This record gives sequence, structure tokens and C-alpha cells, in this order.
Amino acid sequence: MSLAWLSLALLGAASPSWLADAPREPEKFLPSIVARPDTEESMLTLSSAGDIYWGVSRKWFPMSRVSEIWTARQVGGEWKSERAAFSAGYSDVDSFVTGDGKTVFFVSMRPAPAPRQDFDLYVVDRTDAGFGKARNLGPGVNSPQDDLFPSVADDGTLYYGSFKSGVPHIYRARRLPNGDYGPAESVGEPVNLPNLWSFNPFISPDGKTLVFTAFNRPGGMGKGDIWVATMQPDGTFGDVRNLGSKINTADDEFHPTLSPDRSAFFFIRRGSDAAANADIYWMSAKGLLP
Repeated sequence: MSLAWLSLALLGAASPSWLADAPREPEKFLPSIVARPDTEESMLTLSSAGDIYWGVSRKWFPMSRVSEIWTARQVGGEWKSERAAFSAGYSDVDSFVTGDGKTVFFVSMRPAPAPRQDFDLYVVDRTDAGFGKARNLGPGVNSPQDDLFPSVADDGTLYYGSFKSGVPHIYRARRLPNGDYGPAESVGEPVNLPNLWSFNPFISPDGKTLVFTAFNRPGGMGKGDIWVATMQPDGTFGDVRNLGSKINTADDEFHPTLSPDRSAFFFIRRGSDAAANADIYWMSAKGLLP
């Protein structure tokens, strides 16, 4: 365990108590609040204080391309949920909240400045007064194709997926002194493989562990599987391995996320049945990752 994650683990008061209830085997997460039977969910994220954000669609998002971002928090033992204040009037998805809860990265088709057909990465700040105005992350990151799935390490390095090479691959961009990001660079092989989908990155706070989704990757269990790679001394990622049958099946598994204290693992599973929903699952992360 890295020093960054160890420090979070030692600060027990910083972690919401409900994380201790993470099951040993995957289960649907909060079926009456999050993994509902009447919605499709996408990319869950949570702050150290337990604020949850996730995408909600009425139809399968890759086909409908229509989504809202919702948020929930446990208050007095009860869960309260609502549409996120910054997500209104546009198709928004794929949120990532920083551990302190003060910054949310997300994906949107909102005008920038004109109406658009592709998704871009945005960021919005939160203060005691609420959320500010969302900002497009600019051409150092965003392309004319879909740019999706943000995840940010503690040093500010942004990881995300982009279709700019024709198939989705994972890229990273450093945060510049002026607060901008870029230029983006591919994380390269063996995470990205030619003509195969690698996407949905989740980067650990210390930037040393990359969890991601790959579609029909050799050695997988079929369709979308969740994999993990570790940073090597030269700054590349290697030692790629499948997370195994406890999580991956012949169906689609994708959108991996770890709680800030590394105690719980979240992901999405979607069955092969045409009527199956994409639902968020969770489980204990103990022994799951390097």
C-alpha cells in the first residue's frame, strides 16, 4: 500500500462508516438509490467524506448519449439523493470527484461555445456557496472525437479515455502551472493495444496503480473485463493482469472505482440480455489490487 493510501487508511474518521459494510462478493450498490431497476448507471465516484456521484440514463448510454449526473450522501443514517446542481439542461456523464470533494471532473456535450455532437472533459469547483461555473479543459485534452472517463491522481495528472485514435485508448495529461492540462499523451503498450479498446481508467491517488477496462483483450473472460497495471521505474505501466472471475464474467464489466481509503471497489456489470441494465456493484477491495 502506498504512503498516500496508508495515510488515508489511518485517518479512520475521514472515511464514511458505511464503507465498512462492503460485501466480500459483488452485490448491487444501494438498489433503491443507485443501482435501480428503472435506470442505467455509469461511472460512480466518491469523496473521502462519502459524497457519491454517478451517471443516470433511462436508456443504454452508449446508444442514447443522454445522461444526468446524480449525487447522494448518507445523512443521519438515511441516504439522500438528487441531481447534481451542475448537471442540468445538458447530457453529462462520467464524473470524478477529488478526495476533498472540492473539485468534480466530468464529461458533457454542453456547448463550448456552440452546440456539439462529441463529449468533452469539464471541471467544476465546489465551495461552501455551492458549485461554480463548469470549465472546458481545452484543446490540450479535448479532441473533435469523444473524450471521456476522467480520473485524477493527487499530483494533478489527468487520465482519461479518447476515441481520437479511432478506438478508445487511455491518455494522460499533466496539470500545468497555470491550471491548464496537456499536452495529452497515450499511456502506450501494454495497456493500449492496437485495434483493441482500452478505456475507463481509474488511477490511484499516488499514480502508481492503473485500473481499467479492456474489450475482448487476450486472456480475458469475454466482452468487457477489468484489468490492473502498475507503474514501472521508467514511468510506463506494465504487469497488466486480469482482476479474475470474482469480478469479471462472460458479460460486460467496466467503470472500476476505488473508495479513497481503498477499502471498497465499485464497478458496473451489464448482462447479455437485451433488457439487462447496466448496474453499479460493489465489494470489499481487500486483497484485490497490488
